[in-house]
Amino acid sequence: MHNAQFTIIAVLLTLFLCSCEKERKVVQGGSFTFQESGYAIKRVKVEHTGYAEDDYVLRFLAYPTTYTVSETSASGYGAVIDAYFESVTKDFEVGGTYYLQPDSSWLIVYPEIPKGDTTYHDTLYYHIVSGELKVDSADGYRTFNFGLMTEDGDSIVGSYLGEYTYNYTLDQRGYGELAFDTILCQLAMPMMMNWGHLFSENRNYFEFTFYSTDSRFSDAGKIKSGVQFVIGVHDIQQEWPVEGDYLVSVNADDATSVYYGHKLKNTAWGTYWQMFYNGSAIGKANVVEGSAKIISIDESSLNLTFTFIDQLGNEVVGVYDGPYFNEE
Repeated sequence: MHNAQFTIIAVLLTLFLCSCEKERKVVQGGSFTFQESGYAIKRVKVEHTGYAEDDYVLRFLAYPTTYTVSETSASGYGAVIDAYFESVTKDFEVGGTYYLQPDSSWLIVYPEIPKGDTTYHDTLYYHIVSGELKVDSADGYRTFNFGLMTEDGDSIVGSYLGEYTYNYTLDQRGYGELAFDTILCQLAMPMMMNWGHLFSENRNYFEFTFYSTDSRFSDAGKIKSGVQFVIGVHDIQQEWPVEGDYLVSVNADDATSVYYGHKLKNTAWGTYWQMFYNGSAIGKANVVEGSAKIISIDESSLNLTFTFIDQLGNEVVGVYDGPYFNEE
């Protein structure tokens, strides 16, 4: 009896101590100096806004808590760095050094306007004409260190450590095509997720998630509009699937197979397509028959063809030949 009581007390004490543990604090902040004054940075947002021949044009926004940025608008007051850089990748990568695009780069100081104040307040603009941004990592977060120069010769030097928002405001490059029903769209670079032995003790599950080039996303990373197309495959390989033919199968133990589309509870798995508009799915269907052929694949590029049939009877056909992002 006493042993049982001690056991219950120990369990309750463990639960109490666990509940008292502090959650991991999200690191997010930085600062910069300009004209001998210091300014706080509370948020950083990165946007892919254009192309410069083969490179990407990335917008770097650094702003304080008194300024708010969304996908479509910005408001508030304080000092905001709005600078553009060229990159060979669609986001800033750890270890990279990026050089300023001077045409549209500014330090902007928006005035604080007290409630009820109807007088005019100047917004101050300082044209940034040179500089660089260095990206690294610390404590599992990105670090952004920058040294910039205005056309008047004033320096802007600062850093930021923490989480940041990434989004894009234009169509992405297309490396393939997808057709089903009345839809024909270009496919942008996909992401591959290696789920390991998720559905089978003998096979690894790999999931390729494609989006149409005209897809748009919220700052939280959720698709708002466009086509999402997911191909799930099973294989014995550890890093990525092998080259060869993949038949659609309901059996997760089948080697080199495309997993059929289905739901487990509220989560979609396998192979399926979805269409989105204004943040909601307006059409979707699971793939139930057909095959895919991986012509070639390595750690960063994929050449793939497929001919499927979905649950609505549509033929779902396409090709892809280009890079992919390996989400490890």
